[in-house]
Amino acid sequence: MIYSSLKSAKYFAVYVIATLIISMVLAGCGDRFKDLSPKEAVIKANEKLKNVSGYRMNVDAELMIKDIKQQLTLTGEVRNPDQVHLAGDLAGMEIEIYQKKDKFFIKNPLTGKWVETKEMGLGDMNEIISTPEKTLNDLKDMISEAEYLPDEKVNGIDCKVIEYIPDQEKLKKIVFEGTEPGSIKKAKYRIWIGKNDFLIYKMNIDIKYDAAKTGEQSINMTVLLYDFNNDININYPKELAS
Repeated sequence: MIYSSLKSAKYFAVYVIATLIISMVLAGCGDRFKDLSPKEAVIKANEKLKNVSGYRMNVDAELMIKDIKQQLTLTGEVRNPDQVHLAGDLAGMEIEIYQKKDKFFIKNPLTGKWVETKEMGLGDMNEIISTPEKTLNDLKDMISEAEYLPDEKVNGIDCKVIEYIPDQEKLKKIVFEGTEPGSIKKAKYRIWIGKNDFLIYKMNIDIKYDAAKTGEQSINMTVLLYDFNNDININYPKELAS
């Protein structure tokens, strides 16, 4: 009887210790952001994103120029470094884009031929679509304010949500690159970072600005990222493979 009680007590003690260890490990995973400011967390997540071999993404953007709305949807793959394939729809027109380093290849929807350019060929969308990459590449100087928002899930993944306001002068150089400068009225970025792996699973950009030639414009863009390090290969068409 005494032996049985001691044995039960031993199992109970082992169970309690194991439970405490598991709880401590889980608490440690959940506290990865505890000693990081929101700005530091975004910078760390961006460094992690640069080091993955590749990922897939969906882009959904809406550009308003006065009362005219342009909708852009893209699906594609990124293979680090500097390889991208995107396909989708811009204002009812099918588009397909490949990137190799600093060169873009755009398929002419009328002729089916590929055209090499130095930009994405999306008209007013060009610089806006590139703002996530360009702002993430210079985050230490780009972020002027940042704060943690309540946690959320993205496709079932627990994420820390961070909202930050970019430096308007630096953002202006990106948005109006190569054009007559205008003014930024509002700019907010949100980033969803996996609590357990520090990967960026979602980004949202909300910008309102005045362009010198076309007047008031606004852009709202959401980017979803997934399938990290999952054998992402970009198969270029034969004429672009060299």
